Amino acid sequence: MSENIESVPQASDVTADAAHAEYFKNVHKIGRIFCTLLIFANALPVFLVWAFYGIFPPLNQVLPALFVMWGILLPFFLTEGWMYYGVLGVAGNYMQWAGNSSNFRVPVVAVAQEVVGTKTGSMKYEIVGNIAASTSIFFSVAFILAGALLGNLLIANLPPWVLKAFAYAIPCVFGALVAQFSMRGPKYAIPIILIMYLLVSFTGLVSWQRIVLMIIVILPLMWFAYKKKGIYWVTKEGGGED
Repeated sequence: MSENIESVPQASDVTADAAHAEYFKNVHKIGRIFCTLLIFANALPVFLVWAFYGIFPPLNQVLPALFVMWGILLPFFLTEGWMYYGVLGVAGNYMQWAGNSSNFRVPVVAVAQEVVGTKTGSMKYEIVGNIAASTSIFFSVAFILAGALLGNLLIANLPPWVLKAFAYAIPCVFGALVAQFSMRGPKYAIPIILIMYLLVSFTGLVSWQRIVLMIIVILPLMWFAYKKKGIYWVTKEGGGED
């Protein structure tokens, strides 16, 4: 009798599950609207020029330019969702399409989750990522606006050695992220880094092609390690190695 009673879900568990379901339902609803509006926002500069200056470029120039831009963004659409979902979560994955994913959104979310001490894959992990990603958007917009207004003035007065350092900004960000996540399971990072090195050094593939190939190679390896060998990259509780 006691076993049957224990197997019945408690009211708090049911309420929590219902709250989580409602949360994700709203996230998907708002996220889909947001991402759909972003597609049309690509054409917004054309209409702003028309509204403020009375000039509307010919459609035979605007439409090909838009299709070229969408074609450039398509590889990122196909790869970045896979790449960053484990860090950004559901809500953050929608918000990453606001831009600056690799050099701002992902580092901010990863550091916030690390500082708060969230468990990988938990609801707290998702919520902290949501808050961090949304906050980073406000800061990035503010800095981009300041850069647009003051950037030329600042850059013109920076010494050459500072300007050269900008070229290392994104590689340093990615290196820091690789180091941060490798610390959770160093022995699992070794084959991933080795594959990355081989793809960069011995293939003529462009960046997005290497990313797709990394996904194709690594996901089956992770599945094999988990299913056949019982190896976890992190513990069931979301801590370090098993």
